[in-house]
Amino acid sequence: MRLLMVSVCVGLIACGISRGEATGAQRPGKTLDLGFDQDSKVLSIGFLQGGSPVGVDFEYGLSYAVGVQAGVGLGGADVGLNFHVASDMYKDLFFSLQAVYWPLFDNLIMPSATFSTRWFMGGEKRVGFTLEFGSAVVLREVSAEIDDKTIEIAENQALPRIGLAVAFKLR
Repeated sequence: MRLLMVSVCVGLIACGISRGEATGAQRPGKTLDLGFDQDSKVLSIGFLQGGSPVGVDFEYGLSYAVGVQAGVGLGGADVGLNFHVASDMYKDLFFSLQAVYWPLFDNLIMPSATFSTRWFMGGEKRVGFTLEFGSAVVLREVSAEIDDKTIEIAENQALPRIGLAVAFKLR
């Protein structure tokens, strides 16, 4: 639980520190290109996406700084809000607060906080990679039978979330 609280505090501080860079303000001789903006659509496919070992996440931009995300995968699903702290055509740094759902573990729903980044490449900067680090907290003791083995997860245990995916900016 402490790891989740530290993640939330650091993310909120990062949002406040870099908010000036994400506004698309003019700099001498340079205009910042907003990589994430209202109506932006990003699809990520890979490991630890969609609340599962392998899955898909879709994000839709509500504003230049906030997006709503939903995902599904093999063994779970997730939904949440993303707070973008720095974004341009090459990179996108954001902090996510999500609810992760695991139906195999007695319909377990866990709060999760992650720091994520996307790096885009290519001529139009439309394909890239997503990397995320964070944790999810188990709010109640659960167990599941998988392949004749019982897996138990204790209450208040923090589970690491480290994901890697291919990201696509959709038009």
